[in-house]
Amino acid sequence: MDVRTSALRFWEQEGLITPSRERATGYRAFDVAARDAHLVRLLREGDFPMAIIRAALDEMHSSPAGRPERVGAELNRRISQLHHRSLRRLRADATLITYLDWRESPAL
Repeated sequence: MDVRTSALRFWEQEGLITPSRERATGYRAFDVAARDAHLVRLLREGDFPMAIIRAALDEMHSSPAGRPERVGAELNRRISQLHHRSLRRLRADATLITYLDWRESPAL
């Protein structure tokens, strides 16, 4: 899974994952919790806020089969937000470049 131990501890502390414990050692055992940890890792890599990650996990745990369509809708909403933010940043970059080009050009 390639996740730092400190991240797993934090996610457990935040209630995002609940690994079982080995009786003899008390070490975490990732059987069922491995799926949740994998999802958390992927969403964190996508820079999703903890609130959305928690909501996605809650939704997946809300029934035996989960409701992936609701999670998918939330993810699509997030993708749309990121798309609009990217467009705003590109427009700002273009405006700044135009301004800098104007400032550097000799006066006519």
